Amino acid sequence: MSNRPDGLGIIDPAETAIQLLLEKLRSEAQRRNWILSRLPPWFPATRVRYGWVNDSVVAVFEPSRNNSDEYVARGPVPCDTAVLLERQAGFPTIERVFLELRSDLDSLISAEASPGKVPEFQLQANVALTNAGLAGHHGPFAVSDVMLKLVDDRDNVMTVRFIPYAFFARNSDITAPHRFWERNGDYLVGYFQRVHDSVLGDINEGKSALAAPTSLAESRKSNVLILGSYAEAARAGLEALQHRLRARGYNPLLLRELAEEAQWTLPQKARAWGVSSRFCVVLDDQPSGHIAEYEILKASQCIIALVRPETGGSTAMIGDDHLLDVTHVNMFKYKRSPDEVVDAMVKWAENFIETKAKALDSAYTWRQEPRSSS
Repeated sequence: MSNRPDGLGIIDPAETAIQLLLEKLRSEAQRRNWILSRLPPWFPATRVRYGWVNDSVVAVFEPSRNNSDEYVARGPVPCDTAVLLERQAGFPTIERVFLELRSDLDSLISAEASPGKVPEFQLQANVALTNAGLAGHHGPFAVSDVMLKLVDDRDNVMTVRFIPYAFFARNSDITAPHRFWERNGDYLVGYFQRVHDSVLGDINEGKSALAAPTSLAESRKSNVLILGSYAEAARAGLEALQHRLRARGYNPLLLRELAEEAQWTLPQKARAWGVSSRFCVVLDDQPSGHIAEYEILKASQCIIALVRPETGGSTAMIGDDHLLDVTHVNMFKYKRSPDEVVDAMVKWAENFIETKAKALDSAYTWRQEPRSSS
């Protein structure tokens, strides 16, 4: 089942080709008895956004949030990064590209990340990731599990996206989708077989278990609550945190976007989602309601990573707890973008969780009692 969130009723050749590609891959998955949780999270239900750079198509494959395939057509775009970063404006004349696609091959090749490693590309507005659609013929190409940053001429981060899978092809390839599958199907099936059978499958299986928590215990294994200013100027920082945490296998949640019960006050909503999350991240770069929410979470003994620019936070009223005797709060300072500190933040939070759990297991004697197998 698929739907079109852009409201268009016309199915173009690119969408037809992508639909066939997904159908063929899923048919192979069933025939080969692949365990879906060991495949990339977008495989069972996919959100595909795609656009045209002259005579090439760029398509990004991400997990769908509604358990059915979605197709978002971006139309003509100036370069591949407009689709990859989901930005229509802000791209001047492209002066150079990061990756030159090979012109001597008609079969698919791809750049695959090492297990557990997420390569990062930092691009300015006049730099495209590839030359797709910009320089004559190129063979089909794919990348998987990469982080893209768009920065201005002062290296200030404008947009950050985690790309699970992206595909670059010529229009001549996708106008004959069955022939394209005949040429490239074996390679694609081989790629997903390698993912399924390798440590990447183990990683995906772990992410799958975290992605859809069905109980409080599961929620506290995966959810990371993110708070901060929702002003337009602060959006890039929140998105950077979300995409970096998602790449690490967490389920990052913005408080504003979360459901609330009719009887909840705003403090109750913050507390409920905070205590049901593995840890919380407070981005303190601009004044907003997060200043009050921070105190609510701290009083509820939530694990809090307070993230600030090196130049200082929005207020001196919060931010000194880690200097005193509050161990479940720590501060992390970044130079250009909040996602710079995610690795250090995750390491601290996970170490804190492990240490606290061991201490409580020792203190609460009933946790040491053997449980009945019945």
